[in-house]
Amino acid sequence: MTSDAPPPPSAAMRPATPAATLPILRFGDPRLERVCAPVPLDADPALLAAQAEAMLATIHAFRARHGWGRAIAAPQVGILSRIVALAIDGVETVMLDPEIVWRSDARRELWDDCMSLPEIAVRVLRRASVTVRYRDLSGREAAFERASPDLSELLQHELDHLDGVLMTRRMSPGTPIVAHENRALALAPSPHPEE
Repeated sequence: MTSDAPPPPSAAMRPATPAATLPILRFGDPRLERVCAPVPLDADPALLAAQAEAMLATIHAFRARHGWGRAIAAPQVGILSRIVALAIDGVETVMLDPEIVWRSDARRELWDDCMSLPEIAVRVLRRASVTVRYRDLSGREAAFERASPDLSELLQHELDHLDGVLMTRRMSPGTPIVAHENRALALAPSPHPEE
């Protein structure tokens, strides 16, 4: 999946570094269904930086192996904190305590996938656009304002992880689970009327 939305102003370009990767938890691990704790305002900056670098390295390693993957939530690598890392179009962004503060009325149905269960894709219904506010690693407030549908779907998926909600719980009723490599052969996402 790719995004046409520009990164927020606080997103920083980082040079590729040989940071250690972390094992990605698989569906069935109970840690994936736990609600994550907020990141304390006085959290150790060195620890947060190390976690962020490891999460970003894990995204890049997964993408090199599977050919897709743009983001990961901390619980997917066993860190039960409200942190999400994005690596989109050469820009890396780490979000602390991200929160959806606006949702469009319009919704769209689309295929969703997950690094914790990369073999499959499922159909889900998501808001067509959301605004997400967060703190960056420097503690500054930032936001993705009325993000594009593609980026909005990604953000909603990752924030679900922070609340212990897996994509299979969002499946549209009566839709199939398909092998990830076959999703391009299935029906394209269909827009839903505003609700």
